[in-house]
Amino acid sequence: NASLLMLPSVLATTIGAPLTGRLLNRMGARLIVQLGLSGVAIGTLIYALMDLTLAVFIIGGIIGGFGFSALLGAPLRYIVLNESRAEDRGAAQGLLTVFLSVGQLSGAAIIGGVAASRGGGIEGYQLALLILGIGLLVILYARYYLSPEESKERFYGLLLLFMGAMLGVVLAENLLLLVTFWELTSLSSF
Repeated sequence: NASLLMLPSVLATTIGAPLTGRLLNRMGARLIVQLGLSGVAIGTLIYALMDLTLAVFIIGGIIGGFGFSALLGAPLRYIVLNESRAEDRGAAQGLLTVFLSVGQLSGAAIIGGVAASRGGGIEGYQLALLILGIGLLVILYARYYLSPEESKERFYGLLLLFMGAMLGVVLAENLLLLVTFWELTSLSSF
């Protein structure tokens, strides 16, 4: 039964991937990726903030699935191919695949860790998805906040370190870990 509940999300991703591929040349990769981030954030916030009924789960899965179709497929490959030199394109594609795989694995581990720290069940997963959904919205907002001349690499690195430290604060099960992650939030936000 659990695998059948994932079917709407998978179908939305399957339908959305070719559509986003066709829209890339018309709308540009930046807008497609931002729409994808918005879809994933809305889907996770639906899971986090609403009472999970079957209909709500399916709606959140469909919205998130369309968001993932704009993030995990053609747009990122399009950006990598356009931004890298011809002789580096194979290595750039390989690095993209590695980073996507590591991101998927670590994301699943973070959600599982937050859920387990809250006793598992629906409440734990909703808290994890709330943290990740808000983090996605902050990243999306930051895109418009920064001027084109500013160094974005340092900003996004510190922002992701801050988000990881905040998840550490939520997951901390003893005082030493709580203080350590709290200090990491202070260092990364300075």
